[in-house]
Amino acid sequence: MRQKKDAWLPSYLHARFQNGQIFEKRFHDTEYGYAFRVLGRPSCYHCQFKGNHRTADIMIGDFWGAEKGDSFWNDKGVSVIFAHTEKGKKFLEKTPGIRLYPTDFEKAVANNQMVIRARKVSPEREKFEKLFAEKGLIYAARRSKSLKTRMELFAIRVIPPQIRTFLRKGYCQIKNKISPPDSNSHAAEKKAS
Repeated sequence: MRQKKDAWLPSYLHARFQNGQIFEKRFHDTEYGYAFRVLGRPSCYHCQFKGNHRTADIMIGDFWGAEKGDSFWNDKGVSVIFAHTEKGKKFLEKTPGIRLYPTDFEKAVANNQMVIRARKVSPEREKFEKLFAEKGLIYAARRSKSLKTRMELFAIRVIPPQIRTFLRKGYCQIKNKISPPDSNSHAAEKKAS
């Protein structure tokens, strides 16, 4: 799921079968990718640990704000690690095999609003969930997409990832000005597998 080919975007749904056949399709073009987009856990819509309400010592996620010019850039993806407590900081300092680079929180979440805001309920969720229970994944994914979603998915297919990233950054910068985040963070390079 979400396999990387040449770079971290776009990701692919990839399966190799016992008979040697391979299924490979862009993740967001699959029914599973659509389900991933519209069907979150109910607790994700009311997450009490977003923003400054974190209780863990560390939090690990995708560094969607990483850019090619950054010293920690890796075209296979970059993770971000937030140390929220002294215990978390000491743990990271003692963990072998991780290269840490300082960064600021705003850059780290520039394109990943899920770190600071709860997931919004998709207007298609209820219809998808009902159809999924009745007729399965493929039927539900094909019958519950609104025209807006069809257009968004089309844009994902035709607009190059670099342009989408640029647009996402602009959108997130506006959101962050309205509700600025704050925290301590470090970027950690993901090892390509």
